[in-house]
Amino acid sequence: MCKEKKIKLLYENPNEDTYFEKSTNLSGAKIQYIFPIQHLTEEEVSLLRIFNEAFGEGTSCLLYDEIRTNRGLVYDISGKVKNEKGIKLYTITLGTSKENVELAVTLINEKLFEIKEAKGLFTKEKVKRLVKSQKLKRTLNLEKSIVMAMNLAVYEIMYNSCETLLQEFDFEVLPKEEEILQVAKKVLTKPAIQIIMAE
Repeated sequence: MCKEKKIKLLYENPNEDTYFEKSTNLSGAKIQYIFPIQHLTEEEVSLLRIFNEAFGEGTSCLLYDEIRTNRGLVYDISGKVKNEKGIKLYTITLGTSKENVELAVTLINEKLFEIKEAKGLFTKEKVKRLVKSQKLKRTLNLEKSIVMAMNLAVYEIMYNSCETLLQEFDFEVLPKEEEILQVAKKVLTKPAIQIIMAE
């Protein structure tokens, strides 16, 4: 009988720096922060998803509220956890005008610093709501049969089990604020920042 061979993928860490590019296809600017997450455990990735629900996902998140609603600096802004085979990144992506690039980057950097020192943001009730929201989004997404089939295949390949897809947010003990922020501190360091601007 053949023994199954475990293959460990190697991931390249993006270099901490700011990269500029000109494009004729844009009228404004696109900015993307890239943080590697291949060093996180499965549990830490789940905690990062909960963190992102409050920090970077949707119109009620901290980034959207501060940079889009309060300042009106960006067209769109979102954080995304990409945890697939070959791609393990946390990204923050936003679109703005060429004139607002510097201010937008400054504000993002401030928010990244502030969130790591936050206290009282992830209360027990807030974490319950965030977990419930993640479960609901996943359930609604999986109701689309093609999406469910794709996600089941992806999770089977990545984790050798599709149960993670269905049970990722079924915590025996609700995560504490310290655990969530510890993962945020672990991830939100030394970003590679890509800025693409109109010529």
